[in-house]
Amino acid sequence: MRMRVKGLNCVVSRGKLYCYHRKSGKRIKAAFGTAQFALEVATIEAEYAGKQAVKALPGTLGLLIDAYRQSPAWGILKPKTRVSYDRAFAAVEGLRDSPLALFKSPFIAKLRDKLHGTRGRWMANYVVTVLGVVLGFGLEQGHVEENGATKVKKIRRETGAETANRP
Repeated sequence: MRMRVKGLNCVVSRGKLYCYHRKSGKRIKAAFGTAQFALEVATIEAEYAGKQAVKALPGTLGLLIDAYRQSPAWGILKPKTRVSYDRAFAAVEGLRDSPLALFKSPFIAKLRDKLHGTRGRWMANYVVTVLGVVLGFGLEQGHVEENGATKVKKIRRETGAETANRP
């Protein structure tokens, strides 16, 4: 008999049960139902709650993203759009503590090129688009002086590349 546990995603693969913490995505390595399992779940939950409680520093990208998420502009977006924006925010998670003055066109172009190598062309272009939206919001609110993402060109699809998943 399988039991559902709130906050966990349990999957059976090749006859073995794997459990993951839903919010953080971390895999729980202890055997299901043991005391170690409960302890590991509690530890991951505490880590995740602590990570969420950390406030962004003033004048940083993290504060601007948080302000955008609290704004009416975020509220009118469709759920799928919010999910894809969150994917773009996750791609620049390491830059949350970076000052907003750093986000000029050359820096965003270097970020785009780096993401192209690691995450692919679509994600690199999408991060530039989402940064343009967030920096545009910051421009309206007085957080930044210019929106550097509007001047950054997208990475073109290679000439002669096959069309993806076309019948």
